[in-house]
Amino acid sequence: MAASAGVGVIPLAAFGASVSASAEWSPVVANLTFLAPSVQLVNLTHARVTLPFTFINPSALEVPAVIEGNLTSTYGARARFSDSLTIRSNSPNSGSVFADVPLPANMTDYLTSNQTIRLAASAAVTVFGAARLPFNTTCDVAWGAPMSNLTFGDPEAGPINSTHSIVAVPFSFANANDFMTVEGTFTAALILPNGSVAGTSHQAAFRAPPGAMFSSNVAFEVPNIAASPSYTMVVSFATPYGSFQTEVAVGG
Repeated sequence: MAASAGVGVIPLAAFGASVSASAEWSPVVANLTFLAPSVQLVNLTHARVTLPFTFINPSALEVPAVIEGNLTSTYGARARFSDSLTIRSNSPNSGSVFADVPLPANMTDYLTSNQTIRLAASAAVTVFGAARLPFNTTCDVAWGAPMSNLTFGDPEAGPINSTHSIVAVPFSFANANDFMTVEGTFTAALILPNGSVAGTSHQAAFRAPPGAMFSSNVAFEVPNIAASPSYTMVVSFATPYGSFQTEVAVGG
């Protein structure tokens, strides 16, 4: 989502040049526009947000400049960015700045729910090391859940031997995130209506790169004497970004 901020005129005399009092001067930076940001994972705690920008310098000046400021997110994270550039004269200019933004301290909701994260930049372009052109802008980043549409299917049961049966519950999710690979382990317990445990699953691993689907089964070895037409399944997922549990009605 693009957002733009205008920047006002800087008289050339402000830089110490000798000029006619009746002259009209073009701005050094005009039509400053920020384009849609891109995001990539840096590590388990930070993501790099890159903000491309464009502007026009209609003047005859070619000047060095620094763009710097702060980037804040709707969940309270804050990061600083700074970069140097040379503003070319009589031409369009473009560039980008980046900030390594902390991920949410509690990632549980972000693992399974799509979100819109609003970023706000408060910054300035400094030319000749003195004149500051302040600007503020906002943009929205679509956060796709790494475990989006987590779904459990109907159970399937079959005999193992004369005393035990296997109960398998299929599940799947889609990694709707553009840059984060989700991986970890899951375990589960199958609970009878009276609250006792009918069976537990072995720990199993999962991994889904961005844009990929993942599907598997949660399998339980259940004593035949504990067989029931309905259960409650409690599934625990553990990832480097956080852990969570979900309860699912099985059968019935």
